[in-house]
Amino acid sequence: FMPDPFRGPPHRMYLTGDLARWRTLADGQVVMEFLGRTDLQVKLRGFRIELGEIETCLHRLGGVSDCAVVVRDESDEPQLIAYVVPAPGVNVDPRALREELRSHLPEVMVPNHVVLLPALPHTPNGKLDRSRLPPPHQRAHQQVVTAPASELERDVLLAWNQVLGTDDIGVDDNFFDVGGHSLLV
Repeated sequence: FMPDPFRGPPHRMYLTGDLARWRTLADGQVVMEFLGRTDLQVKLRGFRIELGEIETCLHRLGGVSDCAVVVRDESDEPQLIAYVVPAPGVNVDPRALREELRSHLPEVMVPNHVVLLPALPHTPNGKLDRSRLPPPHQRAHQQVVTAPASELERDVLLAWNQVLGTDDIGVDDNFFDVGGHSLLV
């Protein structure tokens, strides 16, 4: 809460974290225009998530030098993507990071993909440039795809590929680890 600049003391205002501005339309009507958030809070499948909490948890894990978490629309579904820069000389396993995060965070806050990068992109003034983070085209779990051995496995993989909008899922993959969630099931 902060002092209300419009009505003065003793009135107070609640800071929501939303960024907005007053705008006068051509017909003279005054409207409030929502511009975004002043923090890294997002809404994902009905849950409010603070991306900074996920980043803080990642920083606490061993082998992580730097990281960033964003929401991207992958296969027409918003998904959490974690970009991780491993510490020098450390071999980071994206699957192991996701499993470790599961023991510290609610499932909705566990990133769908962990993408390893040599460094995070920055703007000329040194701030993180989230717009230049690459899409997670490569397999997030960095493993060889195991081909189906039966007609049933083939049918399941075809269904998963169609629902998830990908074609690099193997029979050893977990539906939720490759971007699936309860709404897609």
